[in-house]
Amino acid sequence: SWPKSAEVVERAVAFTPDGLSVVSSCRDLRLWDIRDGRLLATWNDTGSFNLPGRVAFNHDGTLCLSGGKPLTIWDTRTGHGTAMSGDDPGDRIAADQRPGVAFVADESIAVVLNVDCGPKAPAAMTLWDVKSGVQIDLIVVDGEPRSLAVQGDLVFVGNGNSTVTVYRVR
Repeated sequence: SWPKSAEVVERAVAFTPDGLSVVSSCRDLRLWDIRDGRLLATWNDTGSFNLPGRVAFNHDGTLCLSGGKPLTIWDTRTGHGTAMSGDDPGDRIAADQRPGVAFVADESIAVVLNVDCGPKAPAAMTLWDVKSGVQIDLIVVDGEPRSLAVQGDLVFVGNGNSTVTVYRVR
């Protein structure tokens, strides 16, 4: 049966693409069967994993991106997590200051929105190579970014100043 809501403090949830399961983000990632609330899997094998943050699945549900500390891509078939490497501005912020994570286009790239990175680090969108786990770009984002949505190779950033900025990722 589903756990009582007071048992855990969830940071984010995301449905699997088939709609049969949901992943929740707390101290670890937990995959639940939505029909009966049964816990199907728990993912936390990166050693220093804490505060998983926002989550997103690729199109077939075989990969799950966790925007926490560290930023991690999980193989949902094996439960193995690969921590991303690079100069991640998210290393300096709390997991809840990453309001969006997603896979882009052909899913070879993961995109992460980082806000409030500190006085010397502006809000930024980081792009990561999914296969190697290496950061490939950092884009400074204007307009008080608050949310992220992806359609194909277009990344839409919703801003606190009532604007939407569109980026094309190739």
